[in-house]
Amino acid sequence: MAAAAALAGVLAAGGALAQSADCARLQAAIASAPHGGGQLQAAADRQRAELSRTTAYSHSIGCDNQKFLFFGSEPPAQCGEIKGQIARMQANLADLQARSGGGRGSVIGF
Repeated sequence: MAAAAALAGVLAAGGALAQSADCARLQAAIASAPHGGGQLQAAADRQRAELSRTTAYSHSIGCDNQKFLFFGSEPPAQCGEIKGQIARMQANLADLQARSGGGRGSVIGF
């Protein structure tokens, strides 16, 4: 049983690392893109999609779990890193939207 839990932790951490790599690639693309409104909007759309995917992943592994006295359960250990990544993505999206003069949709809350 402990081996299964360890394997699940390794697999989840691998997903978080892949998301970090995706985020880094997106940030590099944003930084190197000309500052045209259409390209900024496209970058914001990509960031919004990645943010949505990362938020859904965090919910799927139980990052929104809470424990009160004996009820509920603790969130997995990697949730702190994932929540930090989501916060950075939200800030990046807000910056992109501001630089492109607004934008569709809103920042996804966590």
